[in-house]
Amino acid sequence: MGITGFSLDLVKAVLNDFKVETVIELGAQNMYDQDYSGNYPYADTYYRSRGIAYECIDLSGENGAQAIDLSKPCAVSKKYDMVTDFGTSEHVHDIKECWKTKHKLLKVGGVMISENPKVGNWPDHGYWYYTEEFYQKFAAAAGYKILKIGEHPAMWNTTDGYNVYCIMQKVEDKPFPDEFTGIEPSPVKPKADVKTEPKKRGRKKK
Repeated sequence: MGITGFSLDLVKAVLNDFKVETVIELGAQNMYDQDYSGNYPYADTYYRSRGIAYECIDLSGENGAQAIDLSKPCAVSKKYDMVTDFGTSEHVHDIKECWKTKHKLLKVGGVMISENPKVGNWPDHGYWYYTEEFYQKFAAAAGYKILKIGEHPAMWNTTDGYNVYCIMQKVEDKPFPDEFTGIEPSPVKPKADVKTEPKKRGRKKK
C-alpha cells in the first residue's frame, strides 16, 4: 500500500508520544503523503532524517530490505521500538507466521502500527482482510494495549477502499497466543484457493 498522509499521521502520533530509536517495517514502503512528481521516496528517508535507525523486511530485497519470507518461521535476534505494517501482512500466505514474527520483533513497551484492508474492501487484494475485532482479541491475548483503532478510506477511495488501522503498545512479555488460529484475520478467498505467488510491486524509477 505505501505510506499515505493518513498513515504518516499515525507514525507522527507515535513519535510524538514515545521515544523511538529503532524501527522495522514490513514491506519496503514508498511515501505517498505528498506530490513527489511520480518519484516516490522510500520510507527510510523519513526515519533516517530524524535519527531513527531503520530496517525493513521485503521478500523482494527492494531498497536493501532483508529478503525474508514472512510465511515461514523467522529467527529474531533483535527487537525494535516500533514495528510497522502498512499494507504488507495481507499479502502473506501464512498469516499466523507473519504475526508471530511481528510479535517477536517488538520490544516490551514498544509500539506496533498496522493499516490493512477492511473486510469487504479492496476486492481480490491479497489473501486477508482485517477487522477491529481481530485487534481487540489479539491485544487481549498477546499482552497489548490498544492506543488508537478505527477505519479510514485509503487514497480517498470511499467506495471500496477502507483500511482498518490500529496502534497498540506491547505492555506484557507474553508468548504468541495459541488461540490466534481462532481469531485470525478473514481470508479473502477459501484457503484451498490461495496461491503463494509473491506480491507484485511497481514504482517509477528515479
